[in-house]
Amino acid sequence: MMMMKSNGVRKLVAVAVGLVVMTATVRVERGEALNCSTIGTAFYMCFLYMEGDHFEVPPPECCDGLEVIKNEIGPKQADCEAGCECLKYAASLFPNLQKQRAEALPGLCHEDLCFPPITNDTDCSQSRGNPPKCMY
Repeated sequence: MMMMKSNGVRKLVAVAVGLVVMTATVRVERGEALNCSTIGTAFYMCFLYMEGDHFEVPPPECCDGLEVIKNEIGPKQADCEAGCECLKYAASLFPNLQKQRAEALPGLCHEDLCFPPITNDTDCSQSRGNPPKCMY
């Protein structure tokens, strides 16, 4: 159990450092900056789920992170592609992601994401715009 936590901490540090090195922000079409470190950190528990060694089902923190990501990414396709590229870069730090788990993740968390399942070979050009948010 301690080994699992140690590996998890090392991966979290690797993701954080990698995202900072990559860039703190990505410029998107709407002129606002997309914060890659926020998106990568929000998806961290999902990466651990997708590896298959840590959780049988996505932990609540993973599904909560998907909501954070949806709120961070804007409504246009370019926004979704930029968010996808941030996550794809972070995915490169997790070489053993299972595609089946990546594909199942949105349904298991009851979230509709604007980008394809995130793995090391995701084609972010397949992203689509977010549907507009309903305001009540």
